[in-house]
Amino acid sequence: MNKNLLYRKIPKVDVLMENNVIKQMAELYGYDGVLEAVRMELDKLRAILHPVRTRKKPNGRWKALWCV
Repeated sequence: MNKNLLYRKIPKVDVLMENNVIKQMAELYGYDGVLEAVRMELDKLRAILHPVRTRKKPNGRWKALWCV
């Protein structure tokens, strides 16, 4: 598997911010706060994927992510 494939499957921030549910959250809680929350969650996801990216074969916990 291409080691960057998982990272490419992560949606871009601007695409997520156009999602209707996220737009509603931005209206309720403020655009800047929701934007920061989206960025933080994407950073968390990238941190989870980082160990997966360096493995040749997944094991237990990461197997589901590897097959995405």
